[in-house]
Amino acid sequence: MQRIVIGLETQVPYENKRAVKNFTKFLKEYNPDELIGIGDHMDAPAPARWNRGTAAEFATDLQAEVDRMIRIFEEIREAYSGPFSVHHGNHEARIASYLKKQAPALADLRSLRLENLLEYERLDIRLRQPYEKVAPGWVTTHGDAGNLSRIPGSTALNLAKKWGVSVACGHTHRLAVKASAAPGFHASKSLYGMETGNFMDAKKASYIKSYAPDWTSGFGILEIIGNRVMPKTVEIQPNGSFAVDGVEYK
Repeated sequence: MQRIVIGLETQVPYENKRAVKNFTKFLKEYNPDELIGIGDHMDAPAPARWNRGTAAEFATDLQAEVDRMIRIFEEIREAYSGPFSVHHGNHEARIASYLKKQAPALADLRSLRLENLLEYERLDIRLRQPYEKVAPGWVTTHGDAGNLSRIPGSTALNLAKKWGVSVACGHTHRLAVKASAAPGFHASKSLYGMETGNFMDAKKASYIKSYAPDWTSGFGILEIIGNRVMPKTVEIQPNGSFAVDGVEYK
């Protein structure tokens, strides 16, 4: 059986540090066949378009956020040496978008590409295509290619129905596996949509006015035997703890 872990939507600097620490320990003990970061590993709030012209645009925190993200990747690599690939999310894309719109003379500098800022080559991290096969009948994507649904699992499942393959994605901050019905006795197998949660500390999400976002922390796992793929989700508690296959990480 192959096991692929999918998630790690940390949104630095809003990450749940305890969850990240426990996840690193989990990777060392679980040793999956592959790890996929689903995107939005960094939030990069300073270059966000709604901060244009405000004090937040001129904050000098972006390098510290890059350094923190590199350190998280380093900690993962210290614990896990297997295949590691990542998607880029719409939050990280704020950096490139800002350069193109506000500093176009710098936009083509290779040193400012996210994969170079975060040292993917040194850390042996591969950048995934926006839509890429992960298992028989399954693809991963960040999730912003679809219409965002507030119903957990529906954003991924709607993409699955559109593309004709099961989809694992992030972006929604929600955690769920949802299946489409396979009508009739001779119909083809169901399609699945899996949303892989987030690694955020919701208390840090001050931009949510209620301070109570309808999100769920966690990550996903695909277990693969031959052509059979079994998706499951792992919920992370607010204190950063979780359990996988009867083993608790806290």
